[in-house]
Order: sequence, then structure tokens, then C-alpha cells
Amino acid sequence: KDEFLTWLDADEDDNKVDADDEKKNRLKGAGNLSVITATPEVNDTITNAMRAVEKAAANSADESYLDVLRRSTSPRRSLSTGDALALSVKVEAELKKTKPNLQIIRDICRDFGGVPVSVRHQVWSLLLGVSSLASQDIELNSAMHESTVDKVPNYELLQKESLNAAQWATNHSEANVRSSTNSDDVEKNQDNGNDNNNNNDNNNNINVTTSNDKQICEDIASSIEKLLTFYVRRRGLRNTLDGPVEYVSGLAQVIAPFYAACIREEKSNPKPAILFKCLYALCTAFMPTAHALSTNRNPWEYLAYHQFRVLLKYHDPEIEAHLTKAYPTWDDPFNGLFNPACFFKGYAGLLTCSGLLHLWDYLLVEADPNFCYFLTVGIVMHCREALIN
Repeated sequence: KDEFLTWLDADEDDNKVDADDEKKNRLKGAGNLSVITATPEVNDTITNAMRAVEKAAANSADESYLDVLRRSTSPRRSLSTGDALALSVKVEAELKKTKPNLQIIRDICRDFGGVPVSVRHQVWSLLLGVSSLASQDIELNSAMHESTVDKVPNYELLQKESLNAAQWATNHSEANVRSSTNSDDVEKNQDNGNDNNNNNDNNNNINVTTSNDKQICEDIASSIEKLLTFYVRRRGLRNTLDGPVEYVSGLAQVIAPFYAACIREEKSNPKPAILFKCLYALCTAFMPTAHALSTNRNPWEYLAYHQFRVLLKYHDPEIEAHLTKAYPTWDDPFNGLFNPACFFKGYAGLLTCSGLLHLWDYLLVEADPNFCYFLTVGIVMHCREALIN
């Protein structure tokens, strides 16, 4: 506020407002604030701004830190259906431009409270610095195709996790099929006029839909296998320091949300080159320890958990002391209370499809690599009474 008033004083000196005009243009309702302006438009704007400053200062004395944090990180307003559709249209219009403005997209998504489902895959790619032109990278596409000829040493693990990731990504569509099928059966049972022919037709439709979902799941699993085979070779990933280049467990769960986002847009599978660059950018910016090697000089698992412990102790020392007393190894990365995916994989593999997509919306829009640490602290503080009791 002091800097703001100083700026106003400097502006008045430049404009050389005389004493009579100063009295006429003095702010109404500003109390003892010595704010002077030259035009009615500026007068109204500054009045509103200064009243907001004074109100925020008064409220901050009566609000706790958590209340202020909760208000500042939540969507700015509760959106109606019409508002949500209007914001979705704005995002789609921005994406159609030759060079979309990322800051505008971020602001719209913040108002929206997330990324619109219809454009989630496109927005995620842009937020990670990957444009749609990446799919035209002939050299990368050729390298990815050639890399799938030979299989990595632990291919069985890759195959298993790829199938599980594909099932997770398509789970929402299968659940919708089951729910719609069950509701149809209930309605038909209530209607005494239905005959056996209608029931037979319905059963045939169920079989066709189920077979289609199964085929989609298998196609996604195959795509994940090919993509990750190339990815581990390109980055030279290993499970041991001197071991062979091989698949690192958990990467299939990290790439699965991109497929899920694409399926929810009701579009075909995303281009492999785009997915590869998205995974590369995601792991580099937000999950640098997702496949890092732990050594005696760099035990990153323990360092990450120590960082989390310090953060929890800062925000809630009582619950940190309670956990240490009740379970001394609670912050051990291998035998502790918290799954490593909370910190190293952005909760991938721990949440439902819908929950993880919304979580990653926030992660990518805010571009905060430490977000998952604070989120985990927030979860612990939310459940502190249950943990203490």
C-alpha cells in the first residue's frame, strides 16, 4: 500500500495538479488515505482498489493461515453450467490460434477449476511444451518404430504393467457400459410388455460393446509397450548402477493418464511422438526421481522423504512428533507409511482415473514440481484427528 501511495504522489507531481483540483479529486470514502487523482475514472478505480486492500488487511487479522491458503488455491468462483461451457469455448478458441497464449489458457483453466475434458490432452501437451507439430517429426517416428524390434530384458514386467495401465485408462468407459446396461435391465424388468426377443437383442449389444472395449484396451497396452521400450532405451534407464538398460517399474502408470485423457475426448489414440515428448517433459520437470538411480552419494529416496518430513514438521509439528513416536520408521521410503508414488510419480497408480486427471490438471496448470509434497502434507493434516486418536 505504501508503494502504491508513493507511486500516486509521483504521478501527481508530474501532472502538476493545483490545490483546488486536489480538493475536488480527493477520494470519497477513503478515510485518512491521502490518495489524489486527476480524473473520475481513475478516482473510482483507485477507490475500489484501496478499499479492497483495507478490507483484505482487516480480514487477514481474523483468518488463520489455512483459511487464507484454502481460499487462494481454490477456484475463484463457483461456475454454473453455462459459465463452464463458455470457458471451454474460450480455451478451444485459443487453441485454434497459430500460437496459443499459454498464460491466457492457464488463467481460463484457473477460472474453470481445471482443464476442460474436451481439450485436456491438447492443453496438457502445450503446458508441457509439446506442440502438435511434434507428430510430424519423421526422424523420431522412424527411431521409435525401429526400437520396438528387440525387447528389453524385463519385457514380462513391462507387458504386465502396460496391460494394467491400459485397463486403468479405459476403466471409466467400461464402468459406464456396465451402469447403462444395468439400468436398461431394470427398466426392462419393470416393463411387463418386453419379450424374449428384446432381451436377446440387448445381450448381443452387450457382447459387442464388451468386445470393442477389450480391443481398445489391448491396442492401448500394445502402444504403451512400444512407447516405453523406446523411452527406456533413449534415456538409458537401469534398475541397478551397472545393470542393463531395461524397463523401470511404474512408468506405465505415469503414461496412462495421457491415454485416459485422450479417450475421454472421444478421439483416437494420441500420436506416439507427442506422447514420448510429453512423458520426457513430465518426468524431467515434475518427476525427476521417477526413474533415477539411488547411490550412496545420492540416496534420493531418503532425501525426498526427509524433505517431506521437514515440510510436515513445519506445518504441523504435533502430528510429525506423534508419527515419530508411534511409528519411528514412518518416513522410510521402503517400509514407511507413504507410498513412493505420492512423491515420485504424482500419485499415478494410487487414484481413480477421474481423480488423477483432475489432480494433474492442477499440477500442470500451476507448474509446481513441489505440489505433491504439499498435497500429501495437506492430506495428513486433514486426517490428523484420526491419526492422533
